[in-house]
Amino acid sequence: MSERESSKPWATEQISVWVTQRRRAQLAKIAEGLPSGASPIQAIDRALDLATTPIFVPAHDAPSVAEPSARNDDLSQIEARISAIAKRLEQGFAAGLADIVSTVDRLSASVASLQAMMIEASDSDFPDIRGDDMVAEAREVREWLRVRLSALGLSETKLAIVRIAFRSESRQGDGRTAFEFDAKLGAIEQGDVIDSLETSRLKISGISATSPMLTLRSARSACLVARKISLMEWSVGAHLVDDEGKIQPALAHFVVK
Repeated sequence: MSERESSKPWATEQISVWVTQRRRAQLAKIAEGLPSGASPIQAIDRALDLATTPIFVPAHDAPSVAEPSARNDDLSQIEARISAIAKRLEQGFAAGLADIVSTVDRLSASVASLQAMMIEASDSDFPDIRGDDMVAEAREVREWLRVRLSALGLSETKLAIVRIAFRSESRQGDGRTAFEFDAKLGAIEQGDVIDSLETSRLKISGISATSPMLTLRSARSACLVARKISLMEWSVGAHLVDDEGKIQPALAHFVVK
């Protein structure tokens, strides 16, 4: 068959092609990538192979590019998944940290109880060897509440009443005074509490020379009413308690954190 049209051009088994100067140059260029001595027919076969490989598929047959809105939707889904994973990791970290804090609190309470037992033993069996180093260090109000409530399994408490008895005072560098008390938990928002732990030392720092809280030094009975106002803050009122056990109006209020 010649290059002229046939009534059934794809039914023929043989065709003849004029090798024009342009075609000769193009076939020779293709033959450069073939083994030495390649014929024009081999160059034509190679051209057909190249023309039908996927890289040469016409653009209208190639996969369509996603519209911008579709890409944005995909990005939003990815961001949502990443955010969910980050939230789960954060929750897991917070839960693990809470477990660690709870364990440390229980250990701290156990150490305080052991120290109290040692002091009691030194009083009865070894009266000559007891010294100030045997006495547990006083804790500031927030730390005292954290350790005490955790040891009693009351970490979620939002309101606590602490019975206090004046113990000693010390001068601070800024001219203010720090009071130390023997303290024990008396009640929470649900009612009275049986505090089975030993009395421990509680400290209130920064008391000025004109503060009404100086009255606590000579009070027969007093207490602190602490209300939790945030994760790390308590609002505390210092009160006298009358002979009938009634809590009197606050001498002063302060916030610990």
